[in-house]
Amino acid sequence: MPKVIPINTTEELIFKQYLIIVNGLFSSEKRLTDFEIEILEKMLYIDYIYRHLTKEQRDKILFNKITKQKIREEVYGISEQSFNNAISKLRKKGMIVGNSLRVGVPIKDGKIELTFKLEIK
Repeated sequence: MPKVIPINTTEELIFKQYLIIVNGLFSSEKRLTDFEIEILEKMLYIDYIYRHLTKEQRDKILFNKITKQKIREEVYGISEQSFNNAISKLRKKGMIVGNSLRVGVPIKDGKIELTFKLEIK
């Protein structure tokens, strides 16, 4: 029987928690920095807020100048250049392709359920 470890969270915090958990599973080339996690979590939250829209519509909102400015303000008030550098790194790591978010969080009924099966060989 699997062990369940419940983690209390909020609608906004769940994205950061998810990214921190799965980040440890990424290869060293794909592993996200804390700064990249901060930016990506904000983008995932915005994507989630507009989940009733099509993927194309959500991507247009995410990569809109006003949205990017809002994210920059929320993430330490970073400069546009620092933000753009982080977006470039997220593209290189496959989290963003062009102007489309390519990573998602599997939320169903307000929950994320992750199952890990680790085998020692």
